[in-house]
Amino acid sequence: MKKNKKIVILSLLITSIVSLFLISYYLIQSLLMNKTTDINPIQTTLDEKTETKKSEPKIADKLNNYKLKKKSNKLKNYNNQNNRIKRKTDVFIVGDDNFSLIFEDERLSKVFKSIIIKDMNLIFNHLKYKIVDRLSKVTIDSRIIISNKAIFCYGKGEYWPDEYNYFGALVEQNGEYVLTVTKQLSKAYQKALFLKSENEEKFKELDEFITAFNTAYSSEIKKEIDNWFYFHGNEHKMKEKFLKNPEQLFAQYNSYKIRQPCLLDIKNSNLTTNKELIAVTYLLDDSGIPISETALIFDDNRWKILIPSYGT
Repeated sequence: MKKNKKIVILSLLITSIVSLFLISYYLIQSLLMNKTTDINPIQTTLDEKTETKKSEPKIADKLNNYKLKKKSNKLKNYNNQNNRIKRKTDVFIVGDDNFSLIFEDERLSKVFKSIIIKDMNLIFNHLKYKIVDRLSKVTIDSRIIISNKAIFCYGKGEYWPDEYNYFGALVEQNGEYVLTVTKQLSKAYQKALFLKSENEEKFKELDEFITAFNTAYSSEIKKEIDNWFYFHGNEHKMKEKFLKNPEQLFAQYNSYKIRQPCLLDIKNSNLTTNKELIAVTYLLDDSGIPISETALIFDDNRWKILIPSYGT
């Protein structure tokens, strides 16, 4: 009996010790949990502040972003300017200015357009110009547009083919005047190119003749007047007259150069029985300005300067 009593007392003692141990353990855990809870709000606040700092760009970053944006805008503007320059590689040049071009006939090839532009600049680029009021009807992108402005060219050396008499209508695009090239003008060039295709060798010889005349000495030309000049009308009388006094003939040619004709100035002639080609061109002064109209004609298998009879 005494032995059982001792066992019971021992069991109670062990149970008490275990209970005390468990209570102590839970108290410690509770304290630790409270401590962690106290730290968490502070840590959360710190984390929020750090996150806010991360999300807010620094002043240096703002400046860098501004510089990059500004640089990007400059690059964009530069590219836009480059595009405008590229678009203006084929332009009409007059005086100190140039104008972009728009063709009524959208089917024209780039090569064909460049031929027209080259001729236009040959005819007009030494002149002055002003923009005047003039009504014209043009067709752009299949739309009929009424133009009320036009380029008027004037000044020394004011010569151009008849096909250019109504040239110069302007339309406004993106705040700039653009020069129109009518279908009527491009059709005239189509006919001229067809004539050239039928007379390739003669066109080539025309260039060679002008170069040879511009670089030849007067003495060379005087010896071979028949090879350089074509006397129209009372041919024999005129030729005899100039042979006796060649200086009279050279007075109007000796001091000048002959300019290459534009494509529209080369046509079939009625002055010869076989309707050979005739090219209207111009004598240039020392500054390259046309001062007088002259003509070249293909005769006896070569080009010659036409000396017309009175009234021709």
